[in-house]
Amino acid sequence: MYDNNLIGHKNILLELKNLYKLKKLPNKLLLSGFGGIGKRIVVNELLNFIYDSENSSTLIYKKTHPNIFF
Repeated sequence: MYDNNLIGHKNILLELKNLYKLKKLPNKLLLSGFGGIGKRIVVNELLNFIYDSENSSTLIYKKTHPNIFF
């Protein structure tokens, strides 16, 4: 969804996706940094990867997905 806007964080996203595939992704993540550097884009891309369906993508975008606390 946001992949074209993801500049400079593709390695981080790839690592998080690999951790998920290996079932080693922690149940909590803390992302920190200055505002506007793309933390939300990374999180949205990861969530769209984990909840891979058209309906989930829409719910994540609208911030109404039942399994995600925004």
